[in-house]
Amino acid sequence: MTKLAQTPPERIAEVKQFLNKTKDIHEKDRARAIVKLIEGKRRREVADFLEVNIVTVDEWQRKFRRLGIAGLKSKPQIGNRHLLTRKQKDEIKQTITKKRPEEAGLTGKFWNVPLLKTHVKNVYHVLYQSPESYRRLFSYCGFTFHKPVKVNKKQRAHARRRFEVTLKKRSDGTREKAVWYW
Repeated sequence: MTKLAQTPPERIAEVKQFLNKTKDIHEKDRARAIVKLIEGKRRREVADFLEVNIVTVDEWQRKFRRLGIAGLKSKPQIGNRHLLTRKQKDEIKQTITKKRPEEAGLTGKFWNVPLLKTHVKNVYHVLYQSPESYRRLFSYCGFTFHKPVKVNKKQRAHARRRFEVTLKKRSDGTREKAVWYW
């Protein structure tokens, strides 16, 4: 008989209440494992039931014995800190949606990664390591990436206009609308 099988009834009720209350699936799995162990199930059966390694079940059991319910809870995962606050991101969103780069004091007609990088560096004194961070900032602002349409730089403007006029004359009597890209 394991030590968990000798757990007092009030502690068992506490674990079951935690199991019903928690929304985290990992915490639920840990609590289920403890409940099964308290009911007298073997460690191997519990591990197979939850599809985890037996060593994992042993670790959950050890943490529960040492810390109680707190040992079953997930710890917060520490990640990279945000370099820009949500307010600053919203200000950038306002700037790049309402103004062109020229109006924001930069040289360029359209916003792109290098221009956004310059703007963020000048205004907020923040420099991201990767261009992907600026792409994510564009995505936050509602922009999507599109490749530009190819344009033949050797084409003559008057030849293009002549082609368009001829095409319109020939397609005026047709019911279908033809789309031509020059």
